[in-house]
Amino acid sequence: PAFPHCLFVAIGEQTMGCSSSTEATPAAAPAAAAKSNGGANTSSSSSNARQDSHSLPPPPGHELMRKKTITVDTTDTAESARSSITTVANSTTAPAAAAAAGDISVFGGTTDGNNHETSSPNAHVVVGTSTFRYASLSRRGRDPDDAAKPNQDRYGVTTFSARGGCITNATGNGPAEQATSAFFGVYDGHGPTGQLCSAFAQKRIPDLLSKDIRGTAGTLSVNEIHHSIHEAHTITNDELHVSDVNDSYSGTTAVSLFVHPDDDDKDATSITISNVGDSRAVLGTAVSAAAGGGANALRAVPLTKDQTPHRMDEAARCIKSGARILSFGQIDPNYAKVNNDTAGGIEEEVEDPPRIWAKTGLYPGTAFTRSIGDSIAEKLGVCAEPEMLTLKVSPAVKVVVLASDGVYDVLENQDVVDLCHRHRHDPDKACRSIIEKSHEEWLLNEDCTEASASYDDMTVICVFIGAELPVAAAATGDAPQEPPQRPHHRKRVRQKTLRHLEEMAEEG
Repeated sequence: PAFPHCLFVAIGEQTMGCSSSTEATPAAAPAAAAKSNGGANTSSSSSNARQDSHSLPPPPGHELMRKKTITVDTTDTAESARSSITTVANSTTAPAAAAAAGDISVFGGTTDGNNHETSSPNAHVVVGTSTFRYASLSRRGRDPDDAAKPNQDRYGVTTFSARGGCITNATGNGPAEQATSAFFGVYDGHGPTGQLCSAFAQKRIPDLLSKDIRGTAGTLSVNEIHHSIHEAHTITNDELHVSDVNDSYSGTTAVSLFVHPDDDDKDATSITISNVGDSRAVLGTAVSAAAGGGANALRAVPLTKDQTPHRMDEAARCIKSGARILSFGQIDPNYAKVNNDTAGGIEEEVEDPPRIWAKTGLYPGTAFTRSIGDSIAEKLGVCAEPEMLTLKVSPAVKVVVLASDGVYDVLENQDVVDLCHRHRHDPDKACRSIIEKSHEEWLLNEDCTEASASYDDMTVICVFIGAELPVAAAATGDAPQEPPQRPHHRKRVRQKTLRHLEEMAEEG
């Protein structure tokens, strides 16, 4: 099967590529499910405002929750949380209930009933000699066919201390105590149980990581850190498979920033980025005057590469495991005949990405090649092994932004960094400006009003490196300029979730 050729630029050291599994034989149950739904696929991918569960029933036997004989024991993690771990997170579980369930302690997070937002306030933590100021914001997407659509995104911030206790100043005022390390994560769920999958990863990845770094006082090497992060992701994936959450056609992305001491220079700090799926981490670095930069110039540098069938290496792994790589248009030529305002024209800007398909059925149809969960797609080469990159923090590094594709589907990396720089004195304002701009772009791209809009969940964590400048300094020439206005490229963002093939035919 053919798949698109795509060139991409390597951004640095990467480790832990997925191992190729033997060729999978598609299970009979998904094939029967597809047949019973008129040949429809019921999988979801990571950017969806219209979920398959809203347009057709899940396949037979795909109940949202299932009971299995294996459960996750969090006793040890809960004990460690009481002594040395603090977490900020958005959650569907109230803090008191979460504590009773053995979760690590949760603080922060307020809900805006109008926009269904969950936020964590400005806070900061010191790791090594570097100060990290941060805030988080998540806004629920919208499905005009489902007013009760859940927010499937989750985020979490965890700080670790060698001596225990709450070490992060949650209000952002006053000095922050020293931490040995900090972990920031964004998780974008997809599929009928996507919100359960992302919540599972939100909790378990930092829990598992804490077991390796507890008591090390930041003495782990880069190789040891990569191993610990790799194990945290793959074990979380294994545990999700045997949990009471049905992840047959559901899963989550996971993009994270781990701040830790540099293993070569005890006075320096490093960051490790890990990624599963197509959420992104983007770095904002100062542009030198010689390169045409100034006081208000930051350059966006991608720290992750989207893991989709567009990538030759990712597609090759899935093909080796028995997958077909085809777009909707390759499966059904009528799909390209999209109604357009022009007479009989074809809407060339409709996104029709390549997807993962079984050899003998129209499933799972995922537009990504790595995921935590998605047990059916896993048989076809989709895996949970993260790609990782470790960088030493230099004075030029100003901000790292983690966000779900509800943001990056409609904003360029540079747009996001520009908005961060404009609000670099207030991480919460930076988060809000990014979410507001993303929402605005969704409406423009869909050419609609809020009442009829369909857009994805949007989640962002902005982590600024360096102490905040005094307000007086901002008033005497350091105030940021308005970011440059780039031409708006009108495009239709095709939801990446696979729709019922009958609906696809109706569009033709």
